[in-house]
Amino acid sequence: MNSQVRSFSDFFRIYGVAVIVSLAALAAAIWWMEPAPPSTLRMASGAQGGVYYRWGEEYRRLLALQNIDVELVETAGAVDNLTRLASGDVDVAFIQAGLQQESNGTRVEALASLGAEPSWFFVSGDTRSLRDLDGARIAGGYEDSGTLAFTRRVISIAGLAGTTEILPIGGNEAVDALMSGRVQAAVFVSNDVTAPIDLLLRETEVRLLSFDDAQGLARRNPWLSRNALFSGSVDYRDRIPGVSIDLLSTTALLASSEQLHPAFVDVLLPAAETVHGRASLFSDLGEYPQEPRTEMAVNQSAARYFRDGPTLLRRYLPFWAASFVERAWVLLLPLLTIMFPLFKIAPPTYQWRIKSRINRFYFSLDEIEETLNRNPSSATLNEMLTTVQALDKEAASTTVPVTYMNDLYHLRRHISLIESRIRSQMENL
Repeated sequence: MNSQVRSFSDFFRIYGVAVIVSLAALAAAIWWMEPAPPSTLRMASGAQGGVYYRWGEEYRRLLALQNIDVELVETAGAVDNLTRLASGDVDVAFIQAGLQQESNGTRVEALASLGAEPSWFFVSGDTRSLRDLDGARIAGGYEDSGTLAFTRRVISIAGLAGTTEILPIGGNEAVDALMSGRVQAAVFVSNDVTAPIDLLLRETEVRLLSFDDAQGLARRNPWLSRNALFSGSVDYRDRIPGVSIDLLSTTALLASSEQLHPAFVDVLLPAAETVHGRASLFSDLGEYPQEPRTEMAVNQSAARYFRDGPTLLRRYLPFWAASFVERAWVLLLPLLTIMFPLFKIAPPTYQWRIKSRINRFYFSLDEIEETLNRNPSSATLNEMLTTVQALDKEAASTTVPVTYMNDLYHLRRHISLIESRIRSQMENL
């Protein structure tokens, strides 16, 4: 019974160590494994009713198909969005190229360019160019909006900042201020014809300023570009606008904090392709989204996506499954370096342990055979016979697994042969 217990003890001692070491290695690998992405994403989307908010609702619907809950955070606009990203209040947001991030806070990274965001400079009187607004009063957009930031920066690079007054007025309030003469210009930044823009396009007392020198400004300021609003593109029947107009544009960006889990990039960008890939007034079908070309740092996972496309796992697996497989590769390290080698050497080690239990008898048998070859005395033979009988008794009580019984029987036959030889020599004395 003790030998049987010992056999089981050897088995569990060898394989148990292998299992314990393997589990410890797996536990260490799991500890080092990248944490799973959260199931909720906070998105700064602008004010309700605005373009950014409509985009946010489309993203929320698309990401819900991947079991990701998008929480839309209503904000004052692009500047507010950038501030919230830098403070860590949101994970992703819609912003404009050219916005300046404060030096403190979390670094903000660009994920994708979503399309041109033209500026609509509506002016009154004899204003024919941006230079004519020197000394004017301008409704530049609401506080913390991208429109106000854009207006201030454009007026600054045009050299008009010292003489031109920019008021934080936007929406219908800006329309009223322009029509009543309280301001000489009203600025809107949008890639869509919103209600205030449509109203002013149909007014005969104001006009939409054409930036004939937009390309000159864009050359010195890479965050700017020129976009054409073609004649009749807003309303063909009423021919609005009556002539083609060059608009000075920035670019809408999808941005994130640098702490955004990389797995989200592979679901956000396909959603961006669906939302922003449609043809519009200022883009062709499939033209956007694009890899961002901006002063802002570009997210490396997004750059990889635009270069190589979605990973193989992302193409065929749902979000949660692909995320787990991509993170679980680290588990291969202990599997290949520890578990496989351990379980490869465990069987021969166990075999050696069992056979050593049998082979130890042969040391004593070898000494007895050498003594027999020297024709020992009767007393020595009696002593040797006692030893051999004790060895046979011990061998008979030795328990080994069934696969090693043949070795044990071979040992006992050997002991029996030596015992017969001893008796034969005793009879010949």
